[in-house]
Amino acid sequence: MKKTIFNNFRYIGWIVIFCSMLGSMLLIMIGASKAYSAFDVFIFNATPQAELMHLDKADIAISYLIKSLDTFLVALVLFIFSHGVFTLFISDKTADEQQSTQVLKWIKTPNIGHLKNILAEVIIVILFVKFLELVLVNFNDLSWSILVLPASILLLSLGLKFLELGQHEQAGH
Repeated sequence: MKKTIFNNFRYIGWIVIFCSMLGSMLLIMIGASKAYSAFDVFIFNATPQAELMHLDKADIAISYLIKSLDTFLVALVLFIFSHGVFTLFISDKTADEQQSTQVLKWIKTPNIGHLKNILAEVIIVILFVKFLELVLVNFNDLSWSILVLPASILLLSLGLKFLELGQHEQAGH
């Protein structure tokens, strides 16, 4: 009886999956809007945000495209997270193993450590894109304090390397 209750409790994961997918779709729309802003400024001479007024048109367009890339990466993180939660908590492992053609073969989530590794790697890439955006916007007014972000990225990368999340599963493949 207790095992059945606990087993059915795993279906609450659908709330996590649904909300993550909704967030991912929203971020995709926001990213597309930012990419459109790049075209709008560069081609149609729209007025950019006040923080970007000191840049020329091409750099403003690049800034918007970098912001859209950042938004798309976060959308991808939410998508991977929702797929990982589905794989780990809801899907029937025997039915998945019997399927010879899986649509999302590139997102393999054998355990929670592997999911954390994927998410941590994407977060590091997002931070790097944020640093790129910060340097582009403040290129003429750089200070030493801007080095905090790349130092943080380096420390996070080293921490991820030393933790070796998900490395045991990859060695077997």
